[in-house]
Amino acid sequence: MADKNFPTMFQTIRDLRDATTSMSGFSPRQNAIKAASLDEKINTLHGYDTTINEKENVLRGFQTERNILVDGKEEEDGKDGLVRLTRQIIKYVDGLGDEYDSDVDTLKKILAKMAPSSTRRKPVDDKDKTRSTSEQSFESMVKHAEKVYDTIKTIPDYAPADEKITLAKFKTDVDRLSELNSLIHNMENKELKPLRKKRLTEYTSQTSGVAKILQETKKYVAGNYGLRSDEYSQIKHLKA
Repeated sequence: MADKNFPTMFQTIRDLRDATTSMSGFSPRQNAIKAASLDEKINTLHGYDTTINEKENVLRGFQTERNILVDGKEEEDGKDGLVRLTRQIIKYVDGLGDEYDSDVDTLKKILAKMAPSSTRRKPVDDKDKTRSTSEQSFESMVKHAEKVYDTIKTIPDYAPADEKITLAKFKTDVDRLSELNSLIHNMENKELKPLRKKRLTEYTSQTSGVAKILQETKKYVAGNYGLRSDEYSQIKHLKA
């Protein structure tokens, strides 16, 4: 079920709770549709929705930072990504003289591999199957950037004036990209995935989900007050 359906279902059970609260003599025997149970269900659903939304916001922040770290942000000074920085590094090393031509060739070959792949490669193991195409691409980016760093740190004359391509700064960027990959993977697979699964169960369970609660409440209200009663008219239009 798409997440976009959850707000509608949440509103449905809130409307159901509000309607039944105003019904005189509403005292069902089924525990799941009692007033206290409806309140508990609403609180549980609200808790999952709130927690998931908060974590998704954090995840989007990590993803945005990662994208900028790789591709840069042209409208902001000092936001050159690792790809553009590598191009600048190649120009710098090329300007050091012919003795570093082999290093320039090595860096150019690495740069050619740094564009994120748009096709999913064959998984190498069971664990790899959990990785999305984007995650695999960003992991490859770390490996390529590490090779760039390993190449330039062996160049004795490597001492650029531009702080963005110094050894220390480039290594910091590579390490942060590696860290972001881990943070994003853990957030998606270890935190959000289990929460989304639990929330889905809370909303759609055939024994305690919103649709089941609504169905049982309608049956109780129809039987207790009558199909033509004002009480039933308050909830008969609700859907889940």
